[in-house]
Amino acid sequence: MKPDRSKGVRSGVQPAALSIGAILRERREAMGVTLAEVEVATRIRQKYLAALESDEWDLLPGEVVGRGFLRNYSTYLGLDPNEMIERRRAIADESLAAVLADTSAGSTLPPERPVDYRPKDVALHDEEDELEPPRRINLAPVAAVLAVVALVAALWWA
Repeated sequence: MKPDRSKGVRSGVQPAALSIGAILRERREAMGVTLAEVEVATRIRQKYLAALESDEWDLLPGEVVGRGFLRNYSTYLGLDPNEMIERRRAIADESLAAVLADTSAGSTLPPERPVDYRPKDVALHDEEDELEPPRRINLAPVAAVLAVVALVAALWWA
């Protein structure tokens, strides 16, 4: 049996005043569908559907997955999924701002600093080193040692 998605929430109640969960529950009840039927149609477990309807987001497997569930459930109920996601985003952003403002020290977060990503000019070696000629080895001590070795060898064999 396919549910009738043309029925809305209770008349006289402004949808903007209702929570996300209340809107979902009212719409599902107006359609005459049980959570078990929604689970079969959407492949979202009943415990997660119940968490969505009771606005208990901490029972969902995460914010991103919860928003996916909300989108699928809203589409199934014939509601605008983008509007429901925006409502959730507004609520989540408020709670996140409160958590970030309430740090362990009770102070606010520091302002962001600009970051310069341009590469810096770095000299790999001094320019003066390139202009110096290579050093020469002083051959006088080497020649003296060789002369002494030759003299000792000549006396040895003589």
